[in-house]
Amino acid sequence: MQDRIAEHPLRTTTPWNRGKLIGPKPPLKVKEIWFIRVRL
Repeated sequence: MQDRIAEHPLRTTTPWNRGKLIGPKPPLKVKEIWFIRVRL
């Protein structure tokens, strides 16, 4: 299985999510909630 990984040592394209944070988003702040309420 690791032999297949070694077949492609140089990757020409970088992943779309490289360097981005992954996982759940932080909860909204009170200011952000009120901004949404005012806009609606």
